[in-house]
Amino acid sequence: MQNRPHWEREDRDSRIDRNRQSKRLVFRRSLFLMLVCGVGLFIPLVIQLWTISIRDHDFYQQRATDQQLMDVSVSAHRGDILDANGDVLAMSATVYNLILAPKDLMNSVDRSDYTDEEGDEDEEAWSAAVQELRDEIIDGLMAIRPDLDRADLERRMAKENSQYEVLLTELEEEEAQAIRTFIEENDTGYYLYLTPSTKRYYPFGDLASQVLGFVNSEGGAYGLEAKYEEILKGIPGRVVTGRTAQNDELYNSYSNYVDAVNGYDLTLTIDSTIQSYAEQILEKGIAAYDVQNGGVCIVANPKTMEILAMASSPEFDPNNYSAIMDSLLQEEATSNVQGIYEQLKAENDQKPAEEQLTDAELQQQAQSQANAAVRETQWRNKGLTGAGRRPGGGCGERERHLQLHRRLLSAGRD
Repeated sequence: MQNRPHWEREDRDSRIDRNRQSKRLVFRRSLFLMLVCGVGLFIPLVIQLWTISIRDHDFYQQRATDQQLMDVSVSAHRGDILDANGDVLAMSATVYNLILAPKDLMNSVDRSDYTDEEGDEDEEAWSAAVQELRDEIIDGLMAIRPDLDRADLERRMAKENSQYEVLLTELEEEEAQAIRTFIEENDTGYYLYLTPSTKRYYPFGDLASQVLGFVNSEGGAYGLEAKYEEILKGIPGRVVTGRTAQNDELYNSYSNYVDAVNGYDLTLTIDSTIQSYAEQILEKGIAAYDVQNGGVCIVANPKTMEILAMASSPEFDPNNYSAIMDSLLQEEATSNVQGIYEQLKAENDQKPAEEQLTDAELQQQAQSQANAAVRETQWRNKGLTGAGRRPGGGCGERERHLQLHRRLLSAGRD
Protein backbone atom coordinates (compact mmCIF):
# COMPACT_ATOMS: atom_id res chain seq x y z
CA MET A 1 0.00 0.00 0.00
CA GLN A 2 1.50 3.22 -1.13
CA ASN A 3 1.78 6.09 1.23
CA ARG A 4 -0.47 9.05 0.50
CA PRO A 5 1.23 12.29 -0.25
CA HIS A 6 1.73 14.55 2.73
CA TRP A 7 -0.56 17.23 1.42
CA GLU A 8 -3.45 14.72 1.00
CA ARG A 9 -3.21 13.64 4.65
CA GLU A 10 -3.24 17.26 5.79
CA ASP A 11 -6.29 17.97 3.64
CA ARG A 12 -8.16 14.98 5.11
CA ASP A 13 -7.31 15.97 8.67
CA SER A 14 -8.41 19.50 7.93
CA ARG A 15 -11.80 18.26 6.70
CA ILE A 16 -12.24 16.13 9.79
CA ASP A 17 -11.48 19.12 12.04
CA ARG A 18 -13.92 21.28 10.15
CA ASN A 19 -16.64 18.63 10.49
CA ARG A 20 -16.01 18.38 14.22
CA GLN A 21 -16.13 22.13 14.62
CA SER A 22 -19.31 22.28 12.56
CA LYS A 23 -20.97 19.62 14.72
CA ARG A 24 -19.86 21.36 17.91
CA LEU A 25 -21.25 24.64 16.58
CA VAL A 26 -24.58 23.01 15.67
CA PHE A 27 -24.71 21.33 19.09
CA ARG A 28 -23.97 24.60 20.89
CA ARG A 29 -26.56 26.48 18.88
CA SER A 30 -29.14 23.74 19.48
CA LEU A 31 -28.34 23.74 23.18
CA PHE A 32 -28.62 27.54 23.28
CA LEU A 33 -31.96 27.50 21.43
CA MET A 34 -33.27 24.76 23.71
CA LEU A 35 -32.18 26.77 26.72
CA VAL A 36 -33.78 29.97 25.39
CA CYS A 37 -37.02 28.19 24.50
CA GLY A 38 -37.07 26.35 27.81
CA VAL A 39 -36.53 29.52 29.79
CA GLY A 40 -39.02 31.37 27.61
CA LEU A 41 -41.65 28.74 28.28
CA PHE A 42 -40.76 28.29 31.93
CA ILE A 43 -40.90 31.98 32.88
CA PRO A 44 -44.67 32.33 32.12
CA LEU A 45 -45.27 29.16 34.11
CA VAL A 46 -43.34 30.57 37.04
CA ILE A 47 -45.25 33.84 36.78
CA GLN A 48 -48.57 32.00 36.65
CA LEU A 49 -47.54 29.81 39.60
CA TRP A 50 -46.55 32.92 41.58
CA THR A 51 -49.85 34.58 40.67
CA ILE A 52 -51.94 31.61 41.82
CA SER A 53 -49.97 30.58 44.91
CA ILE A 54 -48.93 34.00 46.24
CA ARG A 55 -50.63 37.03 44.74
CA ASP A 56 -54.14 35.51 44.37
CA HIS A 57 -53.72 32.90 47.09
CA ASP A 58 -56.70 34.06 49.17
CA PHE A 59 -59.00 34.21 46.14
CA TYR A 60 -58.27 30.66 44.95
CA GLN A 61 -58.28 29.30 48.47
CA GLN A 62 -61.77 30.73 48.96
CA ARG A 63 -62.93 29.23 45.63
CA ALA A 64 -61.60 25.83 46.63
CA THR A 65 -63.31 26.11 50.00
CA ASP A 66 -66.62 27.07 48.38
CA GLN A 67 -66.40 24.11 46.00
CA GLN A 68 -65.39 21.55 48.61
CA LEU A 69 -67.44 22.62 51.62
CA MET A 70 -71.16 22.87 52.30
CA ASP A 71 -72.01 25.63 54.76
CA VAL A 72 -75.62 25.52 55.94
CA SER A 73 -77.08 28.04 58.34
CA VAL A 74 -79.24 26.67 61.16
CA SER A 75 -81.98 29.06 62.25
CA ALA A 76 -82.24 29.91 65.92
CA HIS A 77 -85.63 29.69 67.58
CA ARG A 78 -86.99 33.16 68.21
CA GLY A 79 -88.11 33.65 71.79
CA ASP A 80 -91.79 33.74 72.67
CA ILE A 81 -93.58 36.78 74.10
CA LEU A 82 -95.79 35.90 77.07
CA ASP A 83 -98.34 37.82 79.10
CA ALA A 84 -98.24 38.06 82.89
CA ASN A 85 -100.11 34.74 83.22
CA GLY A 86 -97.79 32.84 80.87
CA ASP A 87 -100.18 32.86 77.90
CA VAL A 88 -98.30 33.04 74.61
CA LEU A 89 -98.89 36.28 72.71
CA ALA A 90 -96.23 35.67 70.04
CA MET A 91 -94.51 32.44 69.07
CA SER A 92 -92.44 30.91 66.29
CA ALA A 93 -93.05 27.64 64.50
CA THR A 94 -91.16 25.70 61.85
CA VAL A 95 -92.12 26.26 58.23
CA TYR A 96 -90.30 25.39 55.02
CA ASN A 97 -88.98 27.12 51.92
CA LEU A 98 -88.85 25.35 48.56
CA ILE A 99 -85.52 25.85 46.77
CA LEU A 100 -84.68 25.08 43.14
CA ALA A 101 -81.20 24.81 41.58
CA PRO A 102 -81.87 25.28 37.81
CA LYS A 103 -78.24 24.58 36.88
CA ASP A 104 -78.26 21.26 38.73
CA LEU A 105 -81.57 20.39 37.09
CA MET A 106 -79.90 20.73 33.68
CA ASN A 107 -76.86 18.75 34.83
CA SER A 108 -79.10 15.93 36.01
CA VAL A 109 -79.88 15.13 32.36
CA ASP A 110 -76.84 13.08 31.26
CA ARG A 111 -75.47 14.36 27.96
CA SER A 112 -73.87 10.97 27.26
CA ASP A 113 -77.36 9.53 26.76
CA TYR A 114 -77.70 11.82 23.73
CA THR A 115 -74.26 11.16 22.25
CA ASP A 116 -73.79 8.57 19.47
CA GLU A 117 -70.91 6.10 19.07
CA GLU A 118 -68.89 8.62 17.08
CA GLY A 119 -69.06 11.17 19.89
CA ASP A 120 -71.54 13.52 18.21
CA GLU A 121 -74.04 15.01 20.65
CA ASP A 122 -77.66 15.58 19.74
CA GLU A 123 -78.02 19.01 21.39
CA GLU A 124 -81.63 19.38 20.29
CA ALA A 125 -82.66 16.06 21.86
CA TRP A 126 -80.83 16.90 25.10
CA SER A 127 -82.50 20.33 25.30
CA ALA A 128 -85.88 18.71 24.71
CA ALA A 129 -85.23 16.28 27.58
CA VAL A 130 -84.30 19.17 29.89
CA GLN A 131 -87.48 21.05 28.94
CA GLU A 132 -89.57 17.92 29.49
CA LEU A 133 -88.10 17.59 32.99
CA ARG A 134 -88.83 21.26 33.71
CA ASP A 135 -92.44 20.81 32.60
CA GLU A 136 -92.83 17.75 34.83
CA ILE A 137 -91.58 19.70 37.85
CA ILE A 138 -93.87 22.66 37.11
CA ASP A 139 -96.91 20.42 36.56
CA GLY A 140 -96.21 18.55 39.80
CA LEU A 141 -95.83 21.72 41.87
CA MET A 142 -98.93 23.32 40.38
CA ALA A 143 -100.93 20.20 41.21
CA ILE A 144 -99.98 20.79 44.85
CA ARG A 145 -100.29 24.59 44.72
CA PRO A 146 -102.69 25.62 41.91
CA ASP A 147 -102.21 29.29 42.83
CA LEU A 148 -98.61 29.28 41.58
CA ASP A 149 -97.73 31.49 38.63
CA ARG A 150 -96.68 29.15 35.83
CA ALA A 151 -94.94 31.91 33.85
CA ASP A 152 -92.87 32.81 36.91
CA LEU A 153 -91.89 29.17 37.47
CA GLU A 154 -90.86 28.83 33.82
CA ARG A 155 -88.78 32.00 34.09
CA ARG A 156 -86.96 30.70 37.17
CA MET A 157 -86.42 27.27 35.61
CA ALA A 158 -84.77 28.91 32.59
CA LYS A 159 -82.00 30.55 34.70
CA GLU A 160 -79.30 28.18 33.52
CA ASN A 161 -76.51 29.56 35.72
CA SER A 162 -78.52 29.90 38.91
CA GLN A 163 -78.02 27.53 41.82
CA TYR A 164 -80.56 29.05 44.19
CA GLU A 165 -84.13 30.06 43.36
CA VAL A 166 -86.72 30.36 46.13
CA LEU A 167 -89.96 29.04 44.67
CA LEU A 168 -92.14 29.00 47.80
CA THR A 169 -91.78 30.35 51.32
CA GLU A 170 -93.37 29.63 54.70
CA LEU A 171 -94.88 26.30 53.74
CA GLU A 172 -96.90 24.66 56.52
CA GLU A 173 -96.19 21.04 57.40
CA GLU A 174 -99.12 19.67 55.36
CA GLU A 175 -98.01 21.34 52.13
CA ALA A 176 -94.35 20.60 52.89
CA GLN A 177 -95.14 16.91 53.28
CA ALA A 178 -96.95 16.85 49.92
CA ILE A 179 -93.94 18.44 48.23
CA ARG A 180 -91.58 16.11 50.12
CA THR A 181 -93.50 13.13 48.75
CA PHE A 182 -93.33 14.58 45.23
CA ILE A 183 -89.55 15.02 45.56
CA GLU A 184 -89.06 11.44 46.76
CA GLU A 185 -91.32 9.86 44.13
CA ASN A 186 -89.68 11.76 41.27
CA ASP A 187 -86.12 11.64 42.64
CA THR A 188 -85.63 15.40 42.30
CA GLY A 189 -83.74 15.95 45.55
CA TYR A 190 -80.56 16.81 43.64
CA TYR A 191 -82.00 20.12 42.46
CA LEU A 192 -85.33 20.61 44.29
CA TYR A 193 -85.38 20.57 48.07
CA LEU A 194 -86.97 22.00 51.21
CA THR A 195 -85.12 24.06 53.82
CA PRO A 196 -86.52 24.68 57.30
CA SER A 197 -87.32 28.21 58.41
CA THR A 198 -89.47 29.86 61.05
CA LYS A 199 -92.68 31.85 60.95
CA ARG A 200 -94.01 34.16 63.64
CA TYR A 201 -97.54 33.51 64.87
CA TYR A 202 -99.76 35.66 67.06
CA PRO A 203 -102.38 33.31 68.55
CA PHE A 204 -104.65 36.12 69.77
CA GLY A 205 -104.68 37.91 66.40
CA ASP A 206 -104.99 41.68 66.80
CA LEU A 207 -104.87 41.62 70.62
CA ALA A 208 -102.21 44.11 71.79
CA SER A 209 -100.97 44.31 68.21
CA GLN A 210 -99.44 47.80 68.55
CA VAL A 211 -97.63 46.70 71.71
CA LEU A 212 -96.26 43.49 70.21
CA GLY A 213 -95.51 44.83 66.74
CA PHE A 214 -94.56 42.26 64.12
CA VAL A 215 -91.67 40.45 62.43
CA ASN A 216 -90.81 40.71 58.73
CA SER A 217 -88.04 39.10 56.68
CA GLU A 218 -85.45 41.34 58.34
CA GLY A 219 -86.54 40.57 61.93
CA GLY A 220 -88.51 42.62 64.42
CA ALA A 221 -89.98 45.64 62.64
CA TYR A 222 -92.32 47.33 65.11
CA GLY A 223 -93.29 47.28 68.77
CA LEU A 224 -91.62 45.02 71.31
CA GLU A 225 -90.53 42.70 68.50
CA ALA A 226 -88.27 45.49 67.24
CA LYS A 227 -87.35 46.97 70.63
CA TYR A 228 -86.04 43.65 71.96
CA GLU A 229 -84.83 42.19 68.67
CA GLU A 230 -81.37 41.29 70.02
CA ILE A 231 -82.88 39.44 72.98
CA LEU A 232 -85.55 37.58 71.03
CA LYS A 233 -83.78 36.58 67.81
CA GLY A 234 -81.03 34.30 69.17
CA ILE A 235 -77.84 33.38 67.31
CA PRO A 236 -77.97 31.18 64.16
CA GLY A 237 -75.86 28.01 64.07
CA ARG A 238 -73.84 26.48 61.24
CA VAL A 239 -73.17 23.06 59.78
CA VAL A 240 -69.96 22.92 57.73
CA THR A 241 -69.22 19.64 55.94
CA GLY A 242 -67.46 18.42 52.82
CA ARG A 243 -69.46 17.83 49.69
CA THR A 244 -69.15 15.83 46.49
CA ALA A 245 -69.29 17.15 42.93
CA GLN A 246 -72.99 16.18 42.99
CA ASN A 247 -73.53 18.45 46.02
CA ASP A 248 -74.06 15.48 48.36
CA GLU A 249 -72.99 15.99 51.96
CA LEU A 250 -69.89 14.17 53.23
CA TYR A 251 -69.60 13.34 56.91
CA ASN A 252 -65.97 13.15 57.97
CA SER A 253 -63.54 14.32 60.62
CA TYR A 254 -63.51 17.82 59.10
CA SER A 255 -67.22 18.38 59.73
CA ASN A 256 -67.95 21.28 62.03
CA TYR A 257 -71.22 21.78 63.87
CA VAL A 258 -72.05 25.01 65.68
CA ASP A 259 -75.31 24.82 67.60
CA ALA A 260 -77.79 27.65 67.30
CA VAL A 261 -78.47 29.65 70.44
CA ASN A 262 -82.20 30.16 70.85
CA GLY A 263 -83.56 33.57 71.72
CA TYR A 264 -84.86 34.48 75.17
CA ASP A 265 -88.56 34.58 75.99
CA LEU A 266 -90.03 37.94 76.94
CA THR A 267 -92.58 38.10 79.76
CA LEU A 268 -94.79 41.19 79.96
CA THR A 269 -96.82 42.71 82.76
CA ILE A 270 -99.78 42.82 80.37
CA ASP A 271 -102.68 40.57 81.27
CA SER A 272 -104.36 39.32 78.08
CA THR A 273 -107.80 39.27 79.77
CA ILE A 274 -107.51 42.87 80.96
CA GLN A 275 -106.08 43.80 77.54
CA SER A 276 -109.14 42.32 75.85
CA TYR A 277 -111.50 44.29 78.10
CA ALA A 278 -109.53 47.50 77.50
CA GLU A 279 -109.75 47.08 73.73
CA GLN A 280 -113.50 46.41 73.88
CA ILE A 281 -114.10 49.50 76.04
CA LEU A 282 -111.95 51.63 73.73
CA GLU A 283 -113.87 50.39 70.69
CA LYS A 284 -117.20 51.22 72.32
CA GLY A 285 -115.99 54.70 73.30
CA ILE A 286 -114.77 55.44 69.78
CA ALA A 287 -118.12 54.32 68.33
CA ALA A 288 -120.15 56.25 70.91
CA TYR A 289 -118.35 59.56 70.40
CA ASP A 290 -117.60 59.12 66.66
CA VAL A 291 -113.84 59.48 67.16
CA GLN A 292 -112.12 59.87 63.79
CA ASN A 293 -108.45 59.64 64.77
CA GLY A 294 -108.43 56.55 66.95
CA GLY A 295 -107.61 56.48 70.64
CA VAL A 296 -105.66 54.84 73.42
CA CYS A 297 -106.49 53.17 76.72
CA ILE A 298 -103.82 52.31 79.30
CA VAL A 299 -104.50 50.26 82.43
CA ALA A 300 -101.83 50.26 85.17
CA ASN A 301 -101.45 48.78 88.62
CA PRO A 302 -101.86 51.83 90.91
CA LYS A 303 -99.37 50.44 93.44
CA THR A 304 -96.52 49.42 91.14
CA MET A 305 -97.48 51.33 87.95
CA GLU A 306 -96.94 48.14 85.96
CA ILE A 307 -98.81 48.28 82.65
CA LEU A 308 -101.64 45.73 82.69
CA ALA A 309 -103.14 46.73 79.33
CA MET A 310 -102.34 49.15 76.54
CA ALA A 311 -105.02 49.35 73.88
CA SER A 312 -104.58 51.49 70.78
CA SER A 313 -106.89 52.16 67.85
CA PRO A 314 -106.98 51.62 64.91
CA GLU A 315 -105.67 48.08 65.25
CA PHE A 316 -104.17 45.51 62.89
CA ASP A 317 -103.49 41.79 62.78
CA PRO A 318 -99.72 41.10 63.05
CA ASN A 319 -100.29 37.74 61.34
CA ASN A 320 -101.15 39.78 58.22
CA TYR A 321 -99.62 43.14 59.05
CA SER A 322 -99.85 44.57 55.53
CA ALA A 323 -103.66 44.39 55.46
CA ILE A 324 -105.45 47.66 56.23
CA MET A 325 -108.29 46.67 58.58
CA ASP A 326 -109.81 50.02 59.56
CA SER A 327 -112.43 51.38 57.16
CA LEU A 328 -111.48 55.01 57.90
CA LEU A 329 -107.87 54.28 56.99
CA GLN A 330 -108.99 52.58 53.79
CA GLU A 331 -110.97 55.69 52.87
CA GLU A 332 -107.99 57.89 53.73
CA ALA A 333 -105.71 55.86 51.48
CA THR A 334 -108.23 56.07 48.62
CA SER A 335 -108.63 59.83 48.99
CA ASN A 336 -104.85 60.40 49.07
CA VAL A 337 -104.12 58.50 45.86
CA GLN A 338 -105.04 61.34 43.49
CA GLY A 339 -102.82 63.91 45.23
CA ILE A 340 -99.85 61.52 45.31
CA TYR A 341 -100.45 60.63 41.66
CA GLU A 342 -100.40 64.27 40.58
CA GLN A 343 -97.15 64.86 42.45
CA LEU A 344 -95.56 61.78 40.89
CA LYS A 345 -96.78 62.80 37.44
CA ALA A 346 -95.25 66.26 37.82
CA GLU A 347 -91.93 64.71 38.78
CA ASN A 348 -92.22 62.15 35.99
CA ASP A 349 -92.76 64.86 33.34
CA GLN A 350 -89.38 66.38 34.26
CA LYS A 351 -87.52 63.17 33.39
CA PRO A 352 -86.14 62.25 29.92
CA ALA A 353 -88.68 60.50 27.73
CA GLU A 354 -86.89 57.14 27.94
CA GLU A 355 -87.02 57.22 31.77
CA GLN A 356 -90.66 58.23 32.15
CA LEU A 357 -93.15 55.79 33.64
CA THR A 358 -96.50 54.96 32.11
CA ASP A 359 -99.71 56.31 33.59
CA ALA A 360 -100.60 52.86 34.91
CA GLU A 361 -97.24 52.59 36.65
CA LEU A 362 -97.70 56.02 38.23
CA GLN A 363 -101.17 55.04 39.47
CA GLN A 364 -99.73 51.87 40.96
CA GLN A 365 -96.97 53.80 42.73
CA ALA A 366 -99.48 56.33 44.06
CA GLN A 367 -101.69 53.56 45.46
CA SER A 368 -98.68 51.85 47.02
CA GLN A 369 -97.48 55.04 48.71
CA ALA A 370 -100.97 55.88 49.99
CA ASN A 371 -101.34 52.40 51.48
CA ALA A 372 -97.87 52.59 53.05
CA ALA A 373 -98.75 55.87 54.78
CA VAL A 374 -101.90 54.50 56.43
CA ARG A 375 -100.13 51.28 57.40
CA GLU A 376 -97.72 53.41 59.41
CA THR A 377 -100.75 54.90 61.16
CA GLN A 378 -102.26 51.55 62.08
CA TRP A 379 -98.92 50.15 63.25
CA ARG A 380 -98.25 53.15 65.50
CA ASN A 381 -98.89 52.69 69.21
CA LYS A 382 -100.68 55.83 70.40
CA GLY A 383 -99.87 54.89 73.97
CA LEU A 384 -96.24 55.73 73.17
CA THR A 385 -96.57 58.40 70.48
CA GLY A 386 -99.87 60.07 71.24
CA ALA A 387 -102.50 60.76 68.60
CA GLY A 388 -100.89 62.19 65.53
CA ARG A 389 -97.37 62.20 67.00
CA ARG A 390 -94.52 60.06 65.74
CA PRO A 391 -91.89 58.29 67.86
CA GLY A 392 -88.80 60.27 68.83
CA GLY A 393 -90.50 63.65 69.19
CA GLY A 394 -88.05 64.94 71.82
CA CYS A 395 -86.10 64.06 74.96
CA GLY A 396 -89.25 64.03 77.12
CA GLU A 397 -91.02 61.83 74.59
CA ARG A 398 -88.15 59.32 74.46
CA GLU A 399 -87.94 59.19 78.26
CA ARG A 400 -91.67 58.43 78.42
CA HIS A 401 -91.14 55.59 75.91
CA LEU A 402 -88.42 54.08 78.08
CA GLN A 403 -90.52 54.30 81.21
CA LEU A 404 -93.49 52.60 79.55
CA HIS A 405 -91.27 49.86 78.11
CA ARG A 406 -89.85 49.19 81.57
CA ARG A 407 -93.36 48.95 83.01
CA LEU A 408 -94.39 46.52 80.25
CA LEU A 409 -91.70 44.01 81.22
CA SER A 410 -92.01 42.00 84.39
CA ALA A 411 -89.09 39.60 84.05
CA GLY A 412 -87.31 41.05 81.00
CA ARG A 413 -86.18 37.67 79.72
CA ASP A 414 -86.65 34.11 80.94
